[in-house]
Amino acid sequence: MKKYILVLILSFSTLYVSAQDFGTGIRFGLNYSTSSISEILSSNDTIKQNVSVSGLSAAAIFDIKINKFIAFQPEVRYSEIETGLDTINGKEAGLVFNRIELPALFKVKVGTEILKLNLLAGPNFGFITKAYDEVRSTNPDTPEDVVRTNIDKSTYNTFDYSNIAGFGLTIIFNDFALFADYRYNFKFRKFSSVRQNGFINNLGSNIGGGFIFYY
Repeated sequence: MKKYILVLILSFSTLYVSAQDFGTGIRFGLNYSTSSISEILSSNDTIKQNVSVSGLSAAAIFDIKINKFIAFQPEVRYSEIETGLDTINGKEAGLVFNRIELPALFKVKVGTEILKLNLLAGPNFGFITKAYDEVRSTNPDTPEDVVRTNIDKSTYNTFDYSNIAGFGLTIIFNDFALFADYRYNFKFRKFSSVRQNGFINNLGSNIGGGFIFYY
């Protein structure tokens, strides 16, 4: 894992030096995924199933121009994702994960000076910072209706690796741009971790948008 991060940092530095234009911005997104979950609950229960996952994300993005058509777009993204598992006696049991993700995307841009079509692809490194076993009421939520219990980190994989591919549109106003895009997380192969007790594959769609300032 340390080698992956070192290569990523060196890549950022090299591209920053050689880039002619540099931009920073914010992206907000909505996750909708299907995840495989196994033996992840903090209790002694064992589950192995695919579940629907939803949640919000926010990211700081960096747009580094390589040439007229290609840019490098690393990001630092925070996501809180939730699952729904079972509903029993008016209570829904689920899982909540706080994640830090580091997408390292290459972006191909085609179009006019004002409107660009973007094609995105690259690796995504994910770290689960906290996981909760959550029980929530099926009635309208109030603070006392939700109970969260921390899940021991030794029972699940804290690091995963996936790939991102997607497309989007960017509208450029001189040194400012608005954009929207669609992304899909997928794996070329199953990721193996030193912890085998449980796993979460964060695969699926993310729709989002935001803005970039260029310098």
